[in-house]
Amino acid sequence: MSRNLPPLCSATGLLAAIGLILPALAWLWPPAGWLWAADPPLGSGSTVPIALVASFGRGQRDNGLAWLEQGIFAASNHERQQAGRPLLWDNAVLADIAASHSLDMVRRNFFSHNTPEGIGSGERAAQHVRSLFGLVSENLAMMTERPNLAAAFVQNWLTSPGHKANLLHPDSTDLGVGCAQTVGAGGLREFFCTQLFMNVYASLAQPFPVTAYAGQSVDVALTPRQQPMPTRLLQVDAHGWEMASVVLHVYNGMAQGSLTLQGPPGQYRMQLEVPDRHDAQRLWIIPGPYVQVR
Repeated sequence: MSRNLPPLCSATGLLAAIGLILPALAWLWPPAGWLWAADPPLGSGSTVPIALVASFGRGQRDNGLAWLEQGIFAASNHERQQAGRPLLWDNAVLADIAASHSLDMVRRNFFSHNTPEGIGSGERAAQHVRSLFGLVSENLAMMTERPNLAAAFVQNWLTSPGHKANLLHPDSTDLGVGCAQTVGAGGLREFFCTQLFMNVYASLAQPFPVTAYAGQSVDVALTPRQQPMPTRLLQVDAHGWEMASVVLHVYNGMAQGSLTLQGPPGQYRMQLEVPDRHDAQRLWIIPGPYVQVR
């Protein structure tokens, strides 16, 4: 199958202050040169139907590519170590999401952070990462078969400022690598690989439910990986408007509370409110899972 595809693509998520979430910046590198692009804002914009997001579920892995995925992960951590950056945790959920996106690009013949329906890396993470709050960034690449393929992927990303920034970002904590393959022109195998990074701020003791009813209370216990402690958990709609919230209190080193979800029926995002340690008048917003309220 003949393709005229850009070789690299990266997207970076940004924190936002004072109750707002800014769009994630995206770098694109097509053969013609550099372009700017923007992913949809995390927590704002039009609602993505939950059934549509869920169609890119877990379990669609090519087990024959484990060598490539593990090689890219190891080479990425090697480059971070060389640059004096913290090593990344191997996150199996992020790897499943990355592999599903790579396979979707192969099956539907596109190359982008966003699917043809407009679903980006932020939406995929919010649907499938049920226990973590944090920011995501993503690198994509397609390469034909060659010696030392895993190292070639990483070195190719390092030649691009946007991809290199994602790969070596000092705040990233977790990484999932997922690949898919097809046969291109001339019979050569083509490999599509996705790196999905996450800067995890806090983790839930129990996964947040995928669906719930209006009026249902959900108990949460959050263990922070970073400081300061989150002070509130919010349910926000597609435009970022607060629908419900709970003040979190610290018990046994965890931020705990019980959030009563509100309607009307639809898809909502959970997010944390964290005080800025340098400015008491400013708050950071940390995105988390989606929930479908019935």
